[in-house]
Amino acid sequence: MTTNHSLLGGSFSLTNYTVLEIRLSDIDYYSLQQYPDLATSPENVFLVLDSGFINDSANNPSNATLIPLAVISFFHDNIRPELLNFSLDMDSNRISLEFNDVVNISTFNIREINLINSLNTSSGVSLHLQSSSIFKTETLNVFEILLSRQDTELITSRLDLATSINNTYLSISPGSFTDINGNPNVPTILLPVTSFTSDQTHPFILQFSLDLSLENLTLTFSEVVPYNTLNVSTLSIESSTADPPPYSHSLVNSTIIEDQYISSVVTVQLSHADLNVIKSLQSLATNIGNTFLRYTINSFLDTTDNMAVITFPTLYQFIPDTVAPRIISFSLDMNIGILVLTFSETILSSTIMEVGFTLLNSSDFNSVEFNFLSFIDVIQLSYTTVNLNISLSDTIGIKSDRYLATTLQNTYILLGSDAVQDANFNSLQPLSSPLRVSSYIPDTTSPRLFGFVLDLNSNILIFNFDEPIDGLTVNISDFVFINTTNYTFTSFILSGGYYSSLDTKDLQISLLKSDVDSLNLLTDICNSPVNCLLYHTHLFTNDVAGNDIVPIFQNASKNISSFIPDTTSPMLVQFLQFDFNTGMIILSYDEVIRPISIDPTALQFAEDNGDTSNVITLTGYDSVRVVDGTIVEIITSYSDLNLFKTISSGFCRTRSSCFIRYNSTFLTDQAGNPVTPILANDLVINIEERPQSLIIDSSPPFLSHFYLDLENLTLTLLFNEAILESTFSASVISLQNAFNSNLTYQLNGGQVTQLNDNILLLSLLVTDVEEIKVLSQLAYSVNSTWLTHSNLLVSDLFSNSIEPRVNNISTIRVDRFIPDLIQPVVTEFTLLDLENGQLRIQFSEPLLPATFNFTQIVLTNDFDERINLTGGSVIRDPNDHNTVIISLTNRDLINLKVNTMVGTNRENSFINVFDSVFRDTNGNDVKSSIGVFQVVTFLQDLIPPNFENFALDMNLGTLYLQFDDVVDTSTLNADEITIHNMNNITETYQFYQLTRGTTLSSNGFDVLITIHPNDLDEVKKRDKLAISINSTFITLNANAITDTGGFGIRAVTVPVQTYSFIEDLTRPSLLRFAFDGDTGALTFYFSETMNITSLHPSNITLLNHINATFASQMYSLTGGTPMPNISAVQFSLYLTSFDLENIFELGNLATDIMDNYISFSSQLIADMNGNFVFPVNLFNSMISSGHTTDIMPPHLTHFSIDMDSGMLFLTFNEPVNVTTLVPDQFTLQSQMALTSGEFYRLTGGVSTIYDTDIYPNTGDVFFDTIVQFQLSDRDLNELKKIPNLVTERDNTYLVLGPGSVLDTSRNPAEQVLNGSALRAFAFTMDETSPQLLNFSVDLDFDLVSLTFSETINVETVNFSALTFFGNSTTLQPSFTLTNGNINSNNDVILNFSFFDDDINTIKLNRDLLTNLGDTFLFLSQNAIRDMNNNYHISQNFSNILPVSDFKEDKTSPIIEAYLFDLNIGQIRLFFSEPVDTQTFQPMMITLSNMPNDVGRSINLSEGNVSLSSHIVNISLSIDDTNFLKRYPDFIIDINTTYLSISSSLVTDMNYNNVEAIDIFSSLQPILVISDTPQPE
Repeated sequence: MTTNHSLLGGSFSLTNYTVLEIRLSDIDYYSLQQYPDLATSPENVFLVLDSGFINDSANNPSNATLIPLAVISFFHDNIRPELLNFSLDMDSNRISLEFNDVVNISTFNIREINLINSLNTSSGVSLHLQSSSIFKTETLNVFEILLSRQDTELITSRLDLATSINNTYLSISPGSFTDINGNPNVPTILLPVTSFTSDQTHPFILQFSLDLSLENLTLTFSEVVPYNTLNVSTLSIESSTADPPPYSHSLVNSTIIEDQYISSVVTVQLSHADLNVIKSLQSLATNIGNTFLRYTINSFLDTTDNMAVITFPTLYQFIPDTVAPRIISFSLDMNIGILVLTFSETILSSTIMEVGFTLLNSSDFNSVEFNFLSFIDVIQLSYTTVNLNISLSDTIGIKSDRYLATTLQNTYILLGSDAVQDANFNSLQPLSSPLRVSSYIPDTTSPRLFGFVLDLNSNILIFNFDEPIDGLTVNISDFVFINTTNYTFTSFILSGGYYSSLDTKDLQISLLKSDVDSLNLLTDICNSPVNCLLYHTHLFTNDVAGNDIVPIFQNASKNISSFIPDTTSPMLVQFLQFDFNTGMIILSYDEVIRPISIDPTALQFAEDNGDTSNVITLTGYDSVRVVDGTIVEIITSYSDLNLFKTISSGFCRTRSSCFIRYNSTFLTDQAGNPVTPILANDLVINIEERPQSLIIDSSPPFLSHFYLDLENLTLTLLFNEAILESTFSASVISLQNAFNSNLTYQLNGGQVTQLNDNILLLSLLVTDVEEIKVLSQLAYSVNSTWLTHSNLLVSDLFSNSIEPRVNNISTIRVDRFIPDLIQPVVTEFTLLDLENGQLRIQFSEPLLPATFNFTQIVLTNDFDERINLTGGSVIRDPNDHNTVIISLTNRDLINLKVNTMVGTNRENSFINVFDSVFRDTNGNDVKSSIGVFQVVTFLQDLIPPNFENFALDMNLGTLYLQFDDVVDTSTLNADEITIHNMNNITETYQFYQLTRGTTLSSNGFDVLITIHPNDLDEVKKRDKLAISINSTFITLNANAITDTGGFGIRAVTVPVQTYSFIEDLTRPSLLRFAFDGDTGALTFYFSETMNITSLHPSNITLLNHINATFASQMYSLTGGTPMPNISAVQFSLYLTSFDLENIFELGNLATDIMDNYISFSSQLIADMNGNFVFPVNLFNSMISSGHTTDIMPPHLTHFSIDMDSGMLFLTFNEPVNVTTLVPDQFTLQSQMALTSGEFYRLTGGVSTIYDTDIYPNTGDVFFDTIVQFQLSDRDLNELKKIPNLVTERDNTYLVLGPGSVLDTSRNPAEQVLNGSALRAFAFTMDETSPQLLNFSVDLDFDLVSLTFSETINVETVNFSALTFFGNSTTLQPSFTLTNGNINSNNDVILNFSFFDDDINTIKLNRDLLTNLGDTFLFLSQNAIRDMNNNYHISQNFSNILPVSDFKEDKTSPIIEAYLFDLNIGQIRLFFSEPVDTQTFQPMMITLSNMPNDVGRSINLSEGNVSLSSHIVNISLSIDDTNFLKRYPDFIIDINTTYLSISSSLVTDMNYNNVEAIDIFSSLQPILVISDTPQPE
């Protein structure tokens, strides 16, 4: 498609009359630039002219162009675009830009737009746009930027930028955009705005968030609002939009959280006063439906002072109060029983529960405690304060303990979570330790006696007081008994007594017998309630609080409350008669007996006077009467009489074997005094206790009961008295089916056993049982089983034959009938399988699974631990019908795993089975097991628990872990837990591994860990760790905790994010501080880690009195430098020299503890979460803890080593002086307890502080908790030599010797001994390639020495990767080694000798390795590796290494051997090194036939010599050859051939003369080839 553009205007000029030049108008020029395929090159520029476009000089119009004209000459657009002017409209948030060209907005980098407020760029404020958008306008060279909300807020938050035409400039960097043709822009530098429109729009609140947990109100405005324009008191929280609303509260004391920069979001910190009012209104701000915000037009201004426009902002987020209320303080008034509690926030008095209150006498949990039972009344004094009226019973209970709540020092309270709730029903945060009373009013009320009891029968006197009294203060002689309040009275004073208890309101005194006797002698006092009164003085006793008792005066004496008179018991005179036939017993007493008081069941009989075990007690009687007042006649019951008869021994068979016994309840005298009991007495035989007359038995026995057991085939017979087994005859017994029946069966016999004196067991004959069963109507139930017998059945002990049982007259029915119903029993506890949750139990016969009764089976450890099942399912074992498989419920399995006393191994796994746990197939219940059954096979749960989730509470310092199985909390290893800030490693990655932690959690799925304060502070030190839910992750090692079977959890290696995070909201406080006048350091000890960057020393004021009103000297600091300059719990502030001088000049400030107080505002410093410190005001300042000297040695908490950089990082628990570090006191070893293995003791190095900031220099000493120790090159390389030391974390341990380093007080660090060596916390392996630093060559010994940057492994040397060069530019000549001989061990220096072939080749080249200037070395990457297998760093051929030290060859070559071939006339010489044959002089060779000057010899005259080498061939001249052949004794063999030379024979390649061989040391050849060819 053709693109064209018709010109709209322009200017014209004519050159040479025929050339017309048209200057395009701006609109045409800009329009052309819009077309990508028009006028961008000569190929797409054509011109079409209409007819009459122009007239010639004769005014003839021009013709139209029929064919478009191609351009002859074309010049590209090379003009760079430039900003001409700009305007800014802050009301519509737009910037208008006018350029000299059309700009390609797709290339526009909005971030290069920079607004500046001043022409002075060094002091001005500038701002780069971030996210605004640029758009075209109808004017092609004008573009418009629509400012984003972000950029608008950035601009308006700068109050001195772009507020008027005078502070609005713009700059654009070069390359920020291009024109359509790709020309980059001309930079714009400080272009002033041409038009400025200020912001006229009124601000309003878009939305708000109310967080009652964090106690803040967040306001989001429609635009930037300076926080200092917000009038908080105009804000009102309301329950609806109605006017007026039902409930509302206007903020009073809340404050704005000031920010460094103003923005469109402002946060208001709600005051406790405002919060308490809001929380107290139950229908205000409790949910999103009753939370609204109202404000006025005067509530705030924007940056251009536009007033607010009123709207009802949207509630963006509502977070109810979820923070548990805390008790702040309490007071106790023991005088009136009032307990006043003050809480941290509004509480509901209606939710107070006495069960949550405990009073203690110390902060120790094992102290004396009192649990409140009830409060009479609860009065809410304010939103946060309640008044509790303690009940009288509780008041007495408290006062009963002399060690509880008597002073400030022994009055503490402990409140549980159920004690009270706040207005949002959050339960109280329980106290971690008892809280001491803040105000205490002791009991000052005197006690009173309101009654007393006198018991003369027990000789006891009881006093009843209105409150507990101190028993130790009782003066027993201070009270007086009287018989009347008249002037004439009888009195009595006790002489002593014994107290039953001390601190009680009811004091019991056991009277002395002498006092009782004396009192009984007085017949008119205290022998009845009407003549027994009492009075006393104030000295009688005190209460527990020490208050004297209110006295009782004689004329107002206290009447007795209860009186028990004196009594005398009657005694037995004689046991007169016992008649066995009638059962008559006759007794005689010393006084008249009251008949109705006689109780025969209190009467016992014994065989002798001392017998206590073989006794008979009467169970009833037929009749009782008293004769003549003193004679008691009792006729025993028939059963009791028969009991006497059944005794088989000689019991009451004679007078001497029959003694009477009874207690005091047997009878009384007429006055109601109980009889004196008659007890067993071994020492004295009282004649009156046995009968004067004994009448023996003559009555026949009879069968009283019988049992038939067809299951065990037995018949049990019970008689009314003892019988003789030997007289028994079974064949006289007949069974029948009714009282009167013809269906009978007479037994044939059986085996009889006497079970008791009156019981016989007859084992029935099988034939008898079979016959009985044939008779189907006989003995199948109780009603079908009757018995008769003759008088021959049996006789009693007195030979009286039994009374017969006759059909239809005295037939007896069976009392107990047992059919064949054998109960099954447990035979074996076969299996306990914890992994599958199963029990296997074997019984004596098959059972019905459907009859399982889980309540009748108990798991136990055979001691006192029991687990009752709550359910389960049962199947019968398919392989053993007598065995059942019980699948436990999940609840029972959990209970079993939680219980560490049962079911953890075979030794504590038992089972106890009770009746009816099952029924057999005949409906018989299982019989209870006798004892317990131990499991035969125990299968442990081998599946490790899985970690599921966790929550971190940085406010309370707790870590909550959840698992999918029961864990054993006693096995917690908190040091195996690591907290991370992300789940992958980036530049902002932080982590911390806990060192310790405790838990009070019971075994279960959840574990609540209390993080150790040190660890909590360490976490807080890491500014990106655990600051939100998105920066809180965790990993756990397998042994962090185990299940109840001792198996570790499944390790969590990939960090898991928390599901709940509670940030630290607790404001820190200064615990104490100390001042060191020598160093000028204030040392602060805070309650938690503080953010050192928030420190503002100018908030500190020192004064010499606790109250500024009375202080004579005060000084406010101007500055100071913290040390260490890191966030910590403790740090020192080194005062400026200016402040120190001013303080010292005052003279009476900070000279000792007593004149050193500190005050500061909350803005002094904040913790790591931005909570400002609690201020210390000028009128209640804090005293210094003193000029204390640090005597605690620092200890190494952990260390890390970087073998790549050779850096050792030592972390101590306190700052140490890095300049005092003694390297030779540090030993690295391969094991914690080294008995054998690798170790290395350091020799040197450089220690510096870890922080890059320089700490205050006090006497050229630098301090830090982390020491950065650069190992010496020697130590680093020595360590790398040792193969199994410091190659990984598990073989890197550190031992510290004495005096390894000193802290700031020059205390030597605590030693770390072998046996408890510290393992590296982190280990970085060596990943740096070794580098050749320099090398030397010694050609005198053919040696090369290479020095590397670190220890290298000689086993990895590759000689073929070493190349020598003679010229570093041309790289010629060169030689690559083929081999070499290493003569050094692993070290930084590699020594090797040349391979003979290599050195000989090298020496032949006079341009290589002859001096410093022609010796260069190149190592390929694979030439060598270090001890960690890192290849040598690759060299560049353009920068090969010159030799650092060169020793030229000064050694003379020697002839090592030669051979002589006379056939060809040639001598072959073997030199120790190459020789220069150009210097060879054959005439310096002498040949002889003897090794002396006596024999024949010849000096060669000439000869041809081969090329230079270490092997030289000499071709002899014909004359010399013929001369040698002339003599038959010359050159025949090696013994006729000797060679000697002059040193001038030849030189080596370095011009060293050969070593001479004189005639007397002449050399024999190794081979001689004599002349063999025939002459021709």
